[in-house]
Amino acid sequence: MKRMNATTFDNGGKTFDRYTIILENGDVYGANETPTAPNGFGCYAGTTQYLRNKTQFEFCWEARLEGHLGKEIPFKMLPIDVKCFIKKISIKK
Repeated sequence: MKRMNATTFDNGGKTFDRYTIILENGDVYGANETPTAPNGFGCYAGTTQYLRNKTQFEFCWEARLEGHLGKEIPFKMLPIDVKCFIKKISIKK
């Protein structure tokens, strides 16, 4: 089973949807620290094309420069529940 690469930003808990996850196909998700829990939050937000009329690369580049989504965070530094959520949503169909 192949998975898509994901770029993740962390706003440090400024909002309930602390993590923004951008998949290589341009799909964007928001998540809190426990997106797979019954009271957690893990939701599809749209595509980079729809949200900002940008490609996935342009969207991530702009987010890194502007910082409006927080800081980019490596996969290994994410909470285990967020890693599981990313693994689930990034399966290539």
